[in-house]
Amino acid sequence: VKLVFRHLVSTLTYWGSSKISRLVKRDRVVRMQTIKDTIVAAIRQGAPAYNEGRPDICYELYKSAAQALLDSKLPSEPVAEALRSSLTEAAKQGAPSDSAWVMRHCFDDILDGTVEAQAQLQALPPGTTEFTVLDFCNSFPSDPRWYSMNDGVMGGLSSSAFAWDAAEGAAVFAGNVTTANNGGFSSVRSDGWGGFGLFSKSRGVRMTVKGDGRVYKLSAKSDDGFDGVMYQHDFCPPAGVWRDVDLPFEAFKPNFRGRVVPGRPPLRGSQVKQLGLMISKFSDTGGVTPGFKTGTFRLAVRYIKGFV
Repeated sequence: VKLVFRHLVSTLTYWGSSKISRLVKRDRVVRMQTIKDTIVAAIRQGAPAYNEGRPDICYELYKSAAQALLDSKLPSEPVAEALRSSLTEAAKQGAPSDSAWVMRHCFDDILDGTVEAQAQLQALPPGTTEFTVLDFCNSFPSDPRWYSMNDGVMGGLSSSAFAWDAAEGAAVFAGNVTTANNGGFSSVRSDGWGGFGLFSKSRGVRMTVKGDGRVYKLSAKSDDGFDGVMYQHDFCPPAGVWRDVDLPFEAFKPNFRGRVVPGRPPLRGSQVKQLGLMISKFSDTGGVTPGFKTGTFRLAVRYIKGFV
């Protein structure tokens, strides 16, 4: 076990300190991805050791990964401070299992964007009226990940995609919506992302969009689950022009599979874990969407912001 442990630590430390350090001057996206790759590599080796009754090996792997990142000077100051604090706190614990969990919680907060989001919130100057959560102008952000969720889950034939369009300088939600086979909606949804914690300081979501005259929904989920209640807000930006659309959290309606759920409390920004875009034959009130028609659709998105 000791030989395996030494090999894992030396391999991870070498990978972190030599390979990572060569990327110090690369752009922020590459730096953050390298940090995440390092953390994921440590977890993939450390978690099985923990589960096999060797939390000491798990802790040493996590500690070595954190120290390798700090030595590389790769992390931003908020991430570096989180790593330093977790190393200090882990060293105070009386058992390796507790130390391993201190490090793991730190790693999870870095991976899901919570650390960076908290730093951005703290850096907001007094009097801020809006702040950017997602910027799609120059590229498609690596986090959060987005995936299509269409009416195929109930036999429908609608389609959708959410991808960056260089000509638009925006991400574009586009596809085809049809009521064939009992369908009637196309949507995309993000995975759970700690970066949405930025909304805890806002009254709602402000999106810079260019529509096609159709009614769309912004969906927000207050947990990381796949199914369940989603809070939704209809919006209809004018066709062919860029506009800011403000969607206050208090106006979002709780929906479950096209029906309003009574008795649910209003959505708060601090609850947002996932976001989604949708076009549907049903409105956020549960009735038929005004002017709904089948066919192709296209919604371009440049910014998703919070407004105060």
